[in-house]
Amino acid sequence: MGSNLTLYCNVENCPHQTDVYLEIAHEKERVLPFKFINCTAIFSLTNVREPLFNVFCKMQHPGTDYYVTGITLQSGLPPGKPFNISCETTRSAEFVDCKWEKRKNTHVPTTYNISVNIENGSLIYSLTMQEDKAFSIPPNIFGDNLTYLMTVFAHNHFGQSRSDPLIFTLSDIVIPERPNITQIDFKNGTLVAVLGWETTEPSTDLEPFIRVQTANKIQIEANVLNIGNGFAQISGLRALTNYEFQVKICRKKFHQHDDNSPTLRKRVCSKWSQSFLTQTPGKGPSQALHVWRDSVITMKDVVTVVWEPLPSHDYSGAVCGYEVFLGDGQKQNHNCCSATVPLLQPISVTAVTSYGTSPPATVPLTQSDSPGPVLRAVTPWVNGSAVTVSWTEQRQNLLSYVTEWTTLPPTALHWKTVSKELTATTITGLMPGIRYNISVYAVTTNGVTAPSSSVVYSKELQPQGGPDVQVLEHETNRVLVKWDELPLEKRRGFITSYTIYYHVLDSSSPQLNVSVPASMPRQRWLDCPEGTLALQMSASTAAGEGPRDRLISSHPPTPAVNSVIVIIFIITFFIAIIANLMCWKCVRKRIKQQCIAWSPQWLGDNLPKLKNSNAIKLLELDKSEPSLFSLYSDPPLSPITCLSHDELYPSVHEEIGPLHIGATAPESTNDTYNSSVTLDHCSYKPQTAAFCFLMWC
Repeated sequence: MGSNLTLYCNVENCPHQTDVYLEIAHEKERVLPFKFINCTAIFSLTNVREPLFNVFCKMQHPGTDYYVTGITLQSGLPPGKPFNISCETTRSAEFVDCKWEKRKNTHVPTTYNISVNIENGSLIYSLTMQEDKAFSIPPNIFGDNLTYLMTVFAHNHFGQSRSDPLIFTLSDIVIPERPNITQIDFKNGTLVAVLGWETTEPSTDLEPFIRVQTANKIQIEANVLNIGNGFAQISGLRALTNYEFQVKICRKKFHQHDDNSPTLRKRVCSKWSQSFLTQTPGKGPSQALHVWRDSVITMKDVVTVVWEPLPSHDYSGAVCGYEVFLGDGQKQNHNCCSATVPLLQPISVTAVTSYGTSPPATVPLTQSDSPGPVLRAVTPWVNGSAVTVSWTEQRQNLLSYVTEWTTLPPTALHWKTVSKELTATTITGLMPGIRYNISVYAVTTNGVTAPSSSVVYSKELQPQGGPDVQVLEHETNRVLVKWDELPLEKRRGFITSYTIYYHVLDSSSPQLNVSVPASMPRQRWLDCPEGTLALQMSASTAAGEGPRDRLISSHPPTPAVNSVIVIIFIITFFIAIIANLMCWKCVRKRIKQQCIAWSPQWLGDNLPKLKNSNAIKLLELDKSEPSLFSLYSDPPLSPITCLSHDELYPSVHEEIGPLHIGATAPESTNDTYNSSVTLDHCSYKPQTAAFCFLMWC
């Protein structure tokens, strides 16, 4: 392989030299002859690397090319020196298993001769093979106290080679028996596995090696601890995962010859055991909950206990709930991360998961009368994501410190337990422009001390707006303004000052402004020019001034009214009242006319009054006929007929024509007028109209 070849192609009829070419099967390029001798085309191939390929000599012809001749070429290499010869067997095995490795592929048939000689040179076994593969030797050719040499010879068409001899004794190639895994148990529902195996080898001077693979044959680095007597402890496993376990055992002592002889192996080990497949159980929580309590204790002596959820990597499955154990032996079950409990001692909280419960976490509830630590400094970070908090040292009966922080207005409560050896910590996860209340407690054997608190910003920002401003009084050349405190969510820092901007509307005068420190009262007199004022306010923090609030306007006071105008107004008012009284009858008449115009037509008839009836007046004078000089113009009355009481009612309800009148005669001294009368065929309109009017009313 790698040689330069010269190929000859004899062509009949001696065609033109450019019509003959060489085609190599694995290549698409044509090779033209570099020389022509008579009818023989000569081709050259350099550095041939293909182990086996075909070449064809072809001739061009109009329409198609045709085949002249072809040949198959095969290349190869001389055999390399065999290496890594090894043999192994067990005490109960029927054969000695051996193998070796070759350095390169020869690409041509190669023969391997294996010979086993005693140290003095006597040949005791030989074997010929065509391929490099494992082979077996009967163990009965070996003795216990002899040294043997094994050599591998390789040869083919291109050359031969010989390995270095393997020098060994029978004890060197006898390995421990293959162990057998008997059990894998997981301790108390954890992910720590205890693997047990058995072997016929003596347990002394043996060291186990355990191989752990996932179901897809990915080997993992597990922590293995040999606990003796055929058992090993394995940790570092994942929950609810299928694993494949194998074990092999090795002798602790090494076998090595003198410096001039090669080392057989550094460690003599058995073969790997059969695979043991199992699934790890779910993982129960190993950490206790991070528990704290709200510092506010109500009059009913109850307190709110809060805790953080378990980290997801600490357990598998799902959280089923939380159990709160009270001091009197009672238990509460909760689904959320808080509980309101009576102020008893002791109180502990555990998390219940699908695969176990967490260790109990005790909640400190007793209030200590001892003075607690005092906050010394709260230093914000430059990026505003954290602050560093430090405090004075608590010396008496100290167990730990607790730093607590919450936003203002309060939302979620956060806390952090700090070792008693420290007097400073860092609070992370803060947001710029948000006000926080930070407190530090000391947890002692006597209880929890009172907190030391401070209100801070991790980073101050400009306010988001200005305060609302109001004008209380507006005089000719000055105005009294008042403003509300800026809402907490708009401050985004500690307010240092307020700025009032004002100017006269519809005027070219410049805008004026006044700065008021935040510590001053939120009310101020401003000297201002005459006219309608426009006012705005803004607030400032250490980060700068924020935007101005809405623009308001204030009008100056109205000038005093002249007394003459007042008197004229009063006189005019009284004249209007008198004129109104004088025209009251007219007004009433107009109202009546308007009502009649809007009402039905019959309601507007001018009905006569009964007291003006001449007939009634004649009756009252006891006269049947008016006198000659009478002023009454009514027609004469018909004769009056007296009716009895029984005859009165039928005639009353009987229709007698277009009009029917039933009347009772006025009282008189005459008996004739003591009973009711009916006027037949009466068509006297005044009485009829009066009667109809009364019935309508």
